[in-house]
Amino acid sequence: MKPTMNQYQAIINCQENDDYYYAVKTTKIFCRFSCKSKAPNLNNILIFAKNSKNLANFRPCKRCEPLNPQPTNIIDKFKNYLKNCQTKITLEQCAKALGYNTSYLSRNLAQHGIKFKEYLKNEINN
Repeated sequence: MKPTMNQYQAIINCQENDDYYYAVKTTKIFCRFSCKSKAPNLNNILIFAKNSKNLANFRPCKRCEPLNPQPTNIIDKFKNYLKNCQTKITLEQCAKALGYNTSYLSRNLAQHGIKFKEYLKNEINN
């Protein structure tokens, strides 16, 4: 379906929407509303429910990875895990405990401007 002006503004402002993805007709890619990629032309956007079968005609965005878990959830899990951690920990141990590989966790932290060692140092000092 065509986006409403509110939906288009949400896409432009990268506001999360838990119920829908948007697809770009010209690139055949679908994204989360919160994707940081260049804003598409309004005429090229289609809106789909997350469980829509029509998404099969599009490939997932490599930037926002809409089929993977939400990065914010990963960041929240990471922060909660470190708050409750009683021993020294490495990035590898943290990633394994959270169920992610090291590069995936590291990439998501970097996307949110978090450096593991700096964050760990700040947590210890607080």
